[in-house]
Formats: sequence, C-alpha cells, structure tokens
Amino acid sequence: MEKTFLKIKILLVVATFFIPETRVYSQSEIKNSKIEFFIKNLGVEVKGSFDLGEAKINFDKDNLEKSEISGFVYVKSINTGIVMRDNHLISADYFYADFYPKITIKSKKFFSFPSEKDKFVGIFEVNIKSIKKDLSIVFEYFNNTLKTEFELNRLDFGVGSSSFSLSDNVKIKIQIDLK
Repeated sequence: MEKTFLKIKILLVVATFFIPETRVYSQSEIKNSKIEFFIKNLGVEVKGSFDLGEAKINFDKDNLEKSEISGFVYVKSINTGIVMRDNHLISADYFYADFYPKITIKSKKFFSFPSEKDKFVGIFEVNIKSIKKDLSIVFEYFNNTLKTEFELNRLDFGVGSSSFSLSDNVKIKIQIDLK
C-alpha cells in the first residue's frame, strides 16, 4: 500500500513539471495595458478607456485545450476625458457601477488559424451587468502581448437604452503587454 502512495506522489510531482502554471497578473506585473472603447454619439466618435483590474493568462499556442484567459475591469475606472459624462456612464442609466462594479471576460474555447501562427479565435463569455453573452473574438498573442479588436452591441448587455443619437455598437480594443 505504501508503494502505491509513493508512486502516486512521484507521479504528481513529475506531472507538475508538464502542466503549465496559471498566472494571475496584477497591474504591477503588466508592462502596459490598454482597454479602449469607441462609440458614435451624434455621428462623432467618442473614445474612452477602462483600467485593467486583473488578468489571468495561461496561454499555450501548442495546447489550446489547456489554455485560459480571463480578466476584469472596474466600471468606475471609465475615462472618456469628461468627468460629467463618466459619472453619467457609471450611473443606473448605463453601467450602474454601484450594483455591477466589474465587467468580466473569460475564455471558454480556442481555435487556431492554420495559416497564421500568432492569430487565434476564442469563444469568450463577456459579463456586463450580470448579463452573460458568448462572443467569438479574434486575437493575436505573440512576444507576451495579447491584442484584439472586436465589436459588441451595448443593448445586448442592458447598457443604456435605444437612442437616435448614440450608436448601439461599441468597438473594443484591448492590448496587454506582460513582463
């Protein structure tokens, strides 16, 4: 019986060398991060950003099934350059940050592009205001940098209401450079 336990212990120790470690990256471990959004208001593009709260990245191009990417931003970190607008966006009219403080994203599955070694498609669960939607997002991952650009419909997540002046679609750009 002791030999069986010893074999199991040895197997577990050896296996840990072959299982990639999931890293949680805090702001201090991220060289640079940009989470920007663009939306048209009265036909004029408005740019804003969020600060990255946390990122959890365990990505192995050769083992997509074991890979994972997730992260969140604090809604109150929104910055459009106009404090009055930012305050309106975090209010109950839009993000309701006091009740829904985070926007999260979590990978579910990855696919590679056979012709492009650094380009991937991920199925990500995006959670805004406790409304979860799966989005197919194309991204690049190379030299410890994750980069993507995609669109989502704000109304799908209950952010604001239908408006003649404000576009429903929001373009999101994310770049995270790891140390």
